[in-house]
Amino acid sequence: MLKPMPRVVLETERVLVLNKHAGFALNANQLDTRDGYYEHVRTVLLDQRPGVDLYPCHRLDRLTSGCLLLAKDAATARHVGDLFASKRAEERVSKTYVALSSRKPKKKMGRVVGDMEKSRRGSWRLLRTKNNPAITTFESVAYVSSVAEERMYYFVVRPRTGRTHQIRVALKSLASPILGDARYGNADEASCLDRAYLHSAAMSFTLPGNELIQVVCPPFGDVGGDARGGDGGDGVYFGDEAFRNAWERHGITNIYL
Repeated sequence: MLKPMPRVVLETERVLVLNKHAGFALNANQLDTRDGYYEHVRTVLLDQRPGVDLYPCHRLDRLTSGCLLLAKDAATARHVGDLFASKRAEERVSKTYVALSSRKPKKKMGRVVGDMEKSRRGSWRLLRTKNNPAITTFESVAYVSSVAEERMYYFVVRPRTGRTHQIRVALKSLASPILGDARYGNADEASCLDRAYLHSAAMSFTLPGNELIQVVCPPFGDVGGDARGGDGGDGVYFGDEAFRNAWERHGITNIYL
């Protein structure tokens, strides 16, 4: 499977932010040609930027699209990595995701708080205990999809901590697994969809010298392919006019940065 061309949404002297395509793992795996997304974009982008290198500052799941931050030097990469991993990260870094679900949540807004532990086959589960909890705040709004002609639920999510599968587990706990997420939702439904609908939509943080980095990456752009596989597009449900209207009404540009 050919890897799509990288989409740069922000570039400064020290960092570069891509809109990552869904369905690609960052690291290489000989068993899956979709893997190795980081090395692919690094090779393409460095051809156009002699004398620069690119260092990944964080990770996104294979299924997740959106803001992928790369540093142009090792010192900036270390700073951002430490910033994101800090116990005070909630105060110093803002990350916002959007997600879709076909299931009504138990509540429209609030927080999901609880310890997380490994479950079976690479999954995680949320516990009732709160010794070192994952914390996720969310808001949701219902709209009628013009693709499915049924009610959908649009979530704006802010992870206050950075745990593996945190958002996916949090929405499952609300009875609203992410649309297309075979691991935590309906596998049969997911097999009929073009992607899982989780997108890193915005981030904000400060670099040394008080350089403020703010970027918003809408979850739509090139909508491609059929309902089952597409061609690396952003997904038919994110391309839905009804969703775009919901994004405009309940978007994150002014509220969450």
